[in-house]
Order: sequence, then structure tokens, then C-alpha cells
Amino acid sequence: MRKLFLVIPALSLMLIFACAEKIDIEVNVDAIQKLEEEFDITAATGDVEGNLSAVANDAVYMQPNGPIITGKDAIRAFMISSFDQFNFESKHSPETINVVGNWAIVHGNCKGSVTPKLGGDAILFNNKYLHIYRIQSDETWKLARSIWNSNDPFPVEENL
Repeated sequence: MRKLFLVIPALSLMLIFACAEKIDIEVNVDAIQKLEEEFDITAATGDVEGNLSAVANDAVYMQPNGPIITGKDAIRAFMISSFDQFNFESKHSPETINVVGNWAIVHGNCKGSVTPKLGGDAILFNNKYLHIYRIQSDETWKLARSIWNSNDPFPVEENL
């Protein structure tokens, strides 16, 4: 009788996992990879709404040396200001894309440049980033959290 009490829960768990919906990891990884590529395309063309189409309404951007930007409307204002002032060229290169249930965690590098629209030299950047995506009720992935900062060492003046 004691063994039966141990076997029934084990069989129940096996049945639950066997009947659970299988997540197609490869399809989800491909979808997220495409979103990463679209960020570069829409930034290069200055397409604010195209860039925001992959961003969740409650997204949070944690930019370097600046305030946290919370919510799609605040991110829109940040992007409009950025795209009004600069031309962007970037290449996101994910190193890992891990899908865990309704979440995906991406870390990688992003290299490129921003060029002031009023003139001046391009500013090169070499960043690392962490993106966290969440699947939406319509089965699409949206960027929920983004944090980035430079891979380059902080410039130090020699005569301090």
C-alpha cells in the first residue's frame, strides 16, 4: 500500500509532462533572432514605430549613464529624440538565445555607430546587451527588458 502512494504521484507527474504542450524551441529562437535583426533595420531607417512594434507595452530600457525608461510611450519619446538627432548603424549579434516557457533571454554584442545629423564624426560603439522577451497572448514575442553598456574600457586621463 505504501508503494502505491509513491507510484501514483510519480505516474501523475509523468502523465502531466507527457500531455503538456511542447514548445518548439527552434521556431521561437528563429523568431527572436529575426526581431534582433529588425531592431538594426528599423534603427538604420529611423523607423520609430517599426522599432517599437517588437516592444512590449510595459517594457523597461536600462540605458548606460541615464535614467531607466519605463513603458512604451516613454521609450517612443526616447527613440524619437534619438532618431531626430542621430543616424544609426548597428549589428546585434546574439551569443545565446534561451527560451524558458513564456520568456526568452538573449545576450550578445552590438557594434555600430551613431552619426550626428547636424554634422560631425560618427561615434563608434561596441556594446554588450541583455534582452528579455515575453510571449504575448497573440503568440508573438515582445521585448520586455533591455540593458546595454560598453565593452570598451572607460577612458582615463593620464594627468589626473
